[in-house]
Amino acid sequence: MLLKSIAVLAMLALGLAQASAQTRDDNWARCTDNNPDLSIGGCTAIIQSGAEDNEGLARAFHNRGISYEAKHQYEKAIADYTQSLKLRPNVGTVFRDRGDVYLDQRQLDRAIADFTAAIKLDSQDEIALRKRGLTYIGQGQDAKAKPDLDQALKLDPKDSTVYFGFAMLDLLGHRDAAAIEHLTQSLKYDSDYVDALQSRGDTYQATEAYDKAIADYTKALKLAPKRDDIYRARGEAYTSAAKYDLAVADFTRALTLNAKDTASLNDRCFAKAILNQTQAALADCNAAIKLKPGAAAIIDSRGFVYLKMENYPAAIADYNAALKAMPDIPNSLYGRGLAKAATGDAAGADADIAAAKAQDPKIAEEFAGWGVPVNK
Repeated sequence: MLLKSIAVLAMLALGLAQASAQTRDDNWARCTDNNPDLSIGGCTAIIQSGAEDNEGLARAFHNRGISYEAKHQYEKAIADYTQSLKLRPNVGTVFRDRGDVYLDQRQLDRAIADFTAAIKLDSQDEIALRKRGLTYIGQGQDAKAKPDLDQALKLDPKDSTVYFGFAMLDLLGHRDAAAIEHLTQSLKYDSDYVDALQSRGDTYQATEAYDKAIADYTKALKLAPKRDDIYRARGEAYTSAAKYDLAVADFTRALTLNAKDTASLNDRCFAKAILNQTQAALADCNAAIKLKPGAAAIIDSRGFVYLKMENYPAAIADYNAALKAMPDIPNSLYGRGLAKAATGDAAGADADIAAAKAQDPKIAEEFAGWGVPVNK
């Protein structure tokens, strides 16, 4: 009987040990799962078990931090990454991951410090070099950014994000052609890189290559259909290309996604005014001014609406207000000049129109294209 009892106890002990091992394995499987909620639950169970050494605990904190970051719970992510580094201070990837969170939080100095720590642990860490370079660009430290990007590109000549970084340096240096070349190279290695498509579209638009800009924005929107800023950018390109109906449609889509987007309200106001939808235009401008009182660009747009409505005193009042907030706006000067001419103030009209043409020699042609000829 005694032998039988010992055997039973041994079997029970073995079963408990197997169950414990199975539970631990299950928790680690969950801790390393791509599902953030499963991962947080599994990692938490491991951390609270008291059965792990420092190595295991550090891994669990790191994994849980990654999952908290994925859920945008940044403070919890930082706390877990910090705890992981206390237990295991020589792991560059943890510094790099914490740097990412600081970057998301716009804590650029802390992000750079963490990327630097990762690079000290591994001078060939291409990702940390690239991210530090991009963060330097965010700080306006172009001279520090370039060496990091150069080294990152040597380590990975096909890193699309590095080319994007070089493009940002080009744009800061007003080298539009070089930026387009770098963005094209970026897209060669990642054709679905939305930010590169948007940036190249912006650069094409700045160089008046509107069809190319629209093509890039259109592809970007297929990949990211909820980006109101890209709808607004494409709408601006359509406006510049005199495709005003399409512009209004894009500004409307942007506002569907972000009803308080004053830039889209302002742009739609202006495009509607060109289309002689003046009452709808006035409603948009008034809504934008209510959200952003005193904004010179919006007041200028409303002045243009009043000009199209032939309400010249109201147009002059708005143009005066716009010029007070931002002196020497060519559009406001020219529009006020036309309104003054219509009210019989020939001298004032001539002075405003001359001042506007001095800043923008094509201003009369632009207004004529918007349906406001000189003799209006």
